[in-house]
Amino acid sequence: MCGVVSLVGILLNAQDVSPAPSENLKDVVGKRSQQFVELLRRAEACDEYAQYNVANAYSTGTGVAKDGAEAVRWWLQSAQNGIAEAQNRMGYLYEYGLRVPQDFREAARYFNSAAEQKLAVAEHNLGHMYQYGQGVPRDYARAADLYGQAAAQGLAPAQNELGVAYARGAGVPQNAASAFRLFRLAAEQGEASAQQNLGIMYLEGRSTARNYPEALRWFSQAANQGLVDSYRSLGHMYEYGQGVDRDPSKAADLYRKAAEHGLATAQLELGDLYRIGKGCATGLFRGCKVVPASS
Repeated sequence: MCGVVSLVGILLNAQDVSPAPSENLKDVVGKRSQQFVELLRRAEACDEYAQYNVANAYSTGTGVAKDGAEAVRWWLQSAQNGIAEAQNRMGYLYEYGLRVPQDFREAARYFNSAAEQKLAVAEHNLGHMYQYGQGVPRDYARAADLYGQAAAQGLAPAQNELGVAYARGAGVPQNAASAFRLFRLAAEQGEASAQQNLGIMYLEGRSTARNYPEALRWFSQAANQGLVDSYRSLGHMYEYGQGVDRDPSKAADLYRKAAEHGLATAQLELGDLYRIGKGCATGLFRGCKVVPASS
């Protein structure tokens, strides 16, 4: 399918995807890179992958001025022509309501189309929809199955999510050993949430010997990526001297970092340190504003 993009059933805002007149490419050579102009020629000649790449170019401003509406128009055309990456992108836009009305059913439909083509990231995203019942009935077993398909292709976020499913017994039999293995696979790829989860396994000795140095290493790697929960976990280790010298001042600094990002448990722990006179100047009482955790 090539030509005018069908808008039936998607209810896009008119200003976002209104059909634009074809541009005379001779007039735009001076404004755009020659590479983009050639890519646009191919897209208009029904090259589905070129359509997807034109959308990416408009989205990032590569070789052409940024234009979100044009990016959506070309992603939509590429998706309707069966390109899995474009289908996944449209699913993402609908999931978060980016330049299209938020619509979980449409998001799930596009993710499903891409997942049927074995696109790992779409399998993960569709699994997320089933896990939380967004646009589809909540189904933990289906979510775990989709995470498993993506994890088998090496996708780190899916490995982490499947690990969480095994740790909790959500949609799969509870199995700490499987959770540990999956967290490690994802953590070694740099997935921050998996690094945090692996750190917890080592800290608490779940399916492995308790190992404070390893817990510290993985929490530190996740914290270096800005994962808020890891600041709190490191703070806990320094407060109680788990594998490190007890250091209430450093613990307070780490709790503070987490608290500043709204982590309620860290706010409470920081307040407790201040209340008993630790983590601050001797004799100085400081309170900690406790902000309710967002739901």
